Order: sequence, then C-alpha cells, then structure tokens
Amino acid sequence: MATAILMKSGGGGAGSDELTASADKVLTGYTYVGADTDDEAGSGSMASIGALDAAKSVATGSNNVYFRISRGAHLTNSSSGYPEAYAPYSSVASAVGLTSGKLLKGQTVLGVSGTATSDANATAAYIYSGKTAYVNGSKITGTMTISSVVSFSVAAYSATQFTCTWKWPSKGPYSGVIIRGKLGGYPSSVSDGQLYYKGTGSSSTLGSSSSQIIAGAQEGSSGTTYYFRIWVYCTTSLGELYSGYEQTSATTKARGQQTFTSSGTFTVPANVTKIDIFCVGGGGAGTIGNWTSQNNLRSGGGGAGGYTKTYSGCQVSPGQKLAVTVGAGGIYDSSGPITQPSGGTSSVDTLSASGGGGSRNRYPNGVGSAKYGGTGGSGGGGGWVFNGASNGGNADITSSNSTADKAYGQGTTTRAWGSSSGTLYSGGGSAGNAVNDGSYTNHGTGGSGGGGSAPSNVWGHEGVNGSANTGGGGSGAGVFYDGRWYHGNVGGNGGSGIVLIRWGY
Repeated sequence: MATAILMKSGGGGAGSDELTASADKVLTGYTYVGADTDDEAGSGSMASIGALDAAKSVATGSNNVYFRISRGAHLTNSSSGYPEAYAPYSSVASAVGLTSGKLLKGQTVLGVSGTATSDANATAAYIYSGKTAYVNGSKITGTMTISSVVSFSVAAYSATQFTCTWKWPSKGPYSGVIIRGKLGGYPSSVSDGQLYYKGTGSSSTLGSSSSQIIAGAQEGSSGTTYYFRIWVYCTTSLGELYSGYEQTSATTKARGQQTFTSSGTFTVPANVTKIDIFCVGGGGAGTIGNWTSQNNLRSGGGGAGGYTKTYSGCQVSPGQKLAVTVGAGGIYDSSGPITQPSGGTSSVDTLSASGGGGSRNRYPNGVGSAKYGGTGGSGGGGGWVFNGASNGGNADITSSNSTADKAYGQGTTTRAWGSSSGTLYSGGGSAGNAVNDGSYTNHGTGGSGGGGSAPSNVWGHEGVNGSANTGGGGSGAGVFYDGRWYHGNVGGNGGSGIVLIRWGY
C-alpha cells in the first residue's frame, strides 16, 4: 500500500502554496501533498533508476568515486571511502550490463574502457554465416558463405585416369577445391569416399576455368563408372570451411589391344578417341659364305632386325577404319646381289617402321669375298662368325672392332612400346660358321628377339630364318673347307614384322 505524506491543517499548518515538493521529486509508489497537489494527496513519479543515471554522469575519469543512492534520489559521493552503505561505481556498471564492447575505443564510463573501434568496416557479408561479432558497438550476425564452383565436369582420360574441369565462382573467399569419388554412388560428405584431388588445378583466378588430370581408378576397372563431388574450401584459423557441392559421374575408358601378324584393317572401337601404335618392320635376309684361299674363309653375314617405332596418343574417331600393313621378311636372292633384300615396312595408315637391311657380300674396306651383317633395328653378325645384335645394338662384322666395321642398330630399345618390360623384337641374324679341316668351328648366335642363329654342328649349313612376326634377321650360311670348299646354298630369310594397337592406356 502506498504511503501518504500528510500535511496538517489549521492555524499552525502550511498550505500547498508554501510547499516545494512536486511529483517528480517523490519516488514512485509514494503519495504526498505538495506545491502541485492543491492541498490534495498526489502520487510521486520519480524513478529510483534516476539515481543510477546520476551516478554515471559523476563517475568518470580514473579517480575512484564512491556513491550511495538515497531514497530521496540524492547522490552523495566521496573520493576517500564509503560513507554508510555506499558502493563502488563498478557495481553499477555490472548492474546495468555495461561492457567494453558497448563503448568505442578510448571511451571510459563507470570504469569500463571501450574496445569497439570507430574505423571497423566489417559487415555481415564478411562474417561467416551463423557467427556473431560486435562492430562499432553493434552485434551483427554473419551471412558470408563459401561459394560453390559454377560448373563441374569429368571425362575419362584413360582406363585409370580422368580429366576434371570446373569454373571458379565470381567471388571469394576460397583456397582450392576438394574432389572425392566413389564406386556405386556419390560421396555423402567431404570426408567420404576416396580423395582424388585437393588444390587449385591449372588456374585459381576468380571466374576462370581450371582443370586437372586425376589418377587412382582401379587397374582392370575399364568401363567402370565413378561418382564424383567437388567442394570449394577456404582455410581459416578455425580450420577449413566448405561450400556446397557439385557432382557428376564418368566412366573409365575401355582398355584393349589388337595384334596384327598379317596385313588387315583396324576398326576403332566405340568410345575410343586415342590409340597407341607399335610397328616392327620385317627382318633382312642373310647371305652365303665364300673363300679365296684356305686361310680366307668367310661365312655368310646375318641380316639386320627390322626397325621398331612407337606412336602414342594418336587421335582417332570411333568406327574409323585404318589400313594395317605387316612387313614381310627379306627373302634370300640366289642371284647373289651385293646386298641381300631388306625386310618390308610395317605401318598403320601413314605411321610406319622400315625393314632391317640385308647382309652384304663386301666389307666397307672393299675386301671382295668378305660378308657383313645388315644395318637395321639390331645389326646382323658379320662373316667372321660374329653374333647378331639385340635391343637396337650394333654387331661386329670384322675382328678389328673399329667403328667402321660395324653393322649398326637403331640405337634405341626394340621392346614393345619402348617399355623396359615390353616384349623384345628385332634381333639381328648371326653369321654362319666357318670350318677349315676341323678348325675354326665357331658360329654366330642370333640376337634375342627373333634373330636367326647358325647351328654349331652342321658344316656348310644353309642360313636360318628369322622368327616370324618378330622382325628378326636371317642368319648367314656356313662355309667348310677340307681340300674342297663347301657352303650353304642359301642365306636365311628375315622374319616378318608385327603391328600392335592398344587403347585405354
């Protein structure tokens, strides 16, 4: 119940005209008779919080100010201590919820120093979505998000690789992209499935297109569909923040190989746009032996292996038909030309590898009755019972070991696809054996990769053919003398070449 302040009436009392109290000087909840009540009881209207406001205006600076709020809204202060029930102004600051973030930097009220800066320029768009911050004393909620890529596509590059292409958003921030993939369905989150790539690709410019070849598809999974999602990420002091995702799927290219042992036509399979080609030319023919005296026996020289050539990443169209030619081996010519026939050229359309050279019946230095091996993929062995070369090497044709007395190979590997694990082709043919009254029974050995190899126990033997579809050179024929001389009637023929075509590698 409100308390009344009564004024006495009668001869000794004072009338309302002599009083000075008014409603704004009396606390709310109390009644009074004063200057503004016309001798009737009135209600006070002064709020007690007014004393707190008064305290704020007094309690400034760095001096300690002590105050007490009295019932009559009077403020008493002191700088030396608490009179009666006085309290420190920091209590008032706490009571009214005053914090440093609500004051600008440099301002101090009730002992609270402001931390907000008047030059702060962050807006909601620069604060991550759902996070809050005080900017110039105002609390704002962020609306910034990490933008997704504008587009995302994946295309098969090979049986185990894909080409990923995306377009960056027109606004940041971002640090890169994360690409994850799975078999059977899309990754459910940025940590699900296999991580295929993390970075910026070929470009990191706002609004530009970027691409990256990614590997990791399972070997033997040709024609398998993979499901990919891409996220843009931004690295911050709180960790990585992610955009929404874009998604797409792609199927690895089918992988296969076709071998041609004879000429024909290659039809490009469906969905194939690139092929690799490996050509082996036919091997050269060997020749027969001869002699000019008992001490000048010369066995026949071997033919060279065919040249080899690898062509990678050849552009084709599905269904396209390509002519394939497999080079024949050189056939010994009984008319005895100076140089026996070379092997034939192997080719796919306009891409080719030449045949190996046939053996000659003269050395470079002009010794007429001597024989030397052909030049080609691997050199053929010379008439001094030398071995055929292999893997693109040179063969000796005389015992001098001079640079001039060599049958040269191509100088690079003759293995399929140029790979160290590929099948070896194009061995040079060996020289035949030469026997003089049971002496000089040495014989040459054909080079690895199909080179014809002269037998060791057949005197005056014929040449041995190079192996079919290896491009190996034919061996030379043997020569024998025991008062009469004998030689094989024919040199060995070269082995036919071969063509390999593969796709999806």
